[in-house]
Amino acid sequence: MASEQQVKKSTLFDTSSAETLVKDMRGAVSSGKTKSYEWRLGQLKSLLKMVESSEKLICDALFSDLGKPQHEAFIHEGRITRVKVMGVVCFWFWREWVSRGVIDWKRVKRCKTG
Repeated sequence: MASEQQVKKSTLFDTSSAETLVKDMRGAVSSGKTKSYEWRLGQLKSLLKMVESSEKLICDALFSDLGKPQHEAFIHEGRITRVKVMGVVCFWFWREWVSRGVIDWKRVKRCKTG
């Protein structure tokens, strides 16, 4: 059984750190900083970069914590996250182009499938 000191050393995120982080995040939201398109796009780019650079660590953690196979973790946690983030980014650009008049959304027509 792990001693109390070993458990304390392995704790990476304690209550006071969480409280400080929440306070900082609420301050950022209250200031209006998070409303900016540029800020949100920067956050999404940072998320993509973090997922790409930490992919091996994420897969290893999912295997050790949940027993999730490496290939499954790679596909579900890495690739799907990237696809979702890129979908949001594409939607934002599309919305920006519509607002600038680059794309006339009234002229976009649905195509019949199948």
